[in-house]
Amino acid sequence: MKASQVTLKDIAKRLNLSTSTVSRALQNNPNISPETKKLVVDLAKELDYRPNALALSLLKRKSHMLGVIVPTMGNNFFSTTMSGIEEVANECGYQVLICQSNEKYEREVANTDTIVSNHVDGILVSVSQETRNYDHFRALYKKGIPLVFFDRVSDDEEVSKVILDDFDAAFQVVDHLVKSGAKKIAHIAGRKTLLNVKKRVDGYKAALEKNNIKFDPALVTYTGFNKEDGINGFNEIYKNTGLPDAIFAVCDDVAVGAYLSMRDKGIKVPEDVLLAGFNDDPITSIMFPTLTTIHQKGYEIGKAATRMLIQQIESDFENEHPRQEVLKGELIIRESTQRKSTRS
Repeated sequence: MKASQVTLKDIAKRLNLSTSTVSRALQNNPNISPETKKLVVDLAKELDYRPNALALSLLKRKSHMLGVIVPTMGNNFFSTTMSGIEEVANECGYQVLICQSNEKYEREVANTDTIVSNHVDGILVSVSQETRNYDHFRALYKKGIPLVFFDRVSDDEEVSKVILDDFDAAFQVVDHLVKSGAKKIAHIAGRKTLLNVKKRVDGYKAALEKNNIKFDPALVTYTGFNKEDGINGFNEIYKNTGLPDAIFAVCDDVAVGAYLSMRDKGIKVPEDVLLAGFNDDPITSIMFPTLTTIHQKGYEIGKAATRMLIQQIESDFENEHPRQEVLKGELIIRESTQRKSTRS
């Protein structure tokens, strides 16, 4: 049998299964048992099966294209997330149309119109830091277009989501800072309106409470997600409260900005101030000192969100109930939170 001639029917016949079961197994449908999925996937690989996107499109009136809206691609988290999205999409015979909102609400709305005009089968979204109104996404859902949010989401929307446990990740960071000897811990947060930012602030507060440290609102400043925000955030805290024992930044770029501001003032990390970020950007392992951070699992989030979206597309979407998948972050401890007296 030639590889180019292999079809779902061929796989189904070899395994004595229905073609619909084989199709759902290849889409990682949760209603198919792990044993059956393994049989189907192993045989598909053995026969070098390749989905015929054109045939599927004609049969199901599908474009076999997914739309993705992200705030930016100039960010390690979103670039690794896109790698996960594209891997699963390609495995399942889908192409990906990527749009960037550049952190602008109006651009996000325009992105939505662009994607819909390209007749995508479903959409993956991580919202901009300006987004307050979700009407453009509600309209998509009402039209029957499958939609999955990832990373930056809204608790108010009855839509499937894949997120990191931001509360737990922030708790891990701050608890580590306390165990490293810090008591006056500042937090340079992101935009106040974003749910993941709120969760990180809540995790920060919970870790303080667990360690019997009183929360001081003057030690928290809300900024954005770039180096300039880190510079401004540290300067504001330093001016208002003096030098903290430690700083927990909402992301690695903000941590780098805070570091640059401290360096200009002759403040040393970690000797004078402990510093931790969030994302595990590649620069964090090569900067000096190396930066303690949270590995955010962007690649895994991208894969999980894409599987969830394709399952919606391939199932009876109108009867689908919104689901949420939550991944745990991993604390990566490096030099920026280890003073000589506490290093092993």
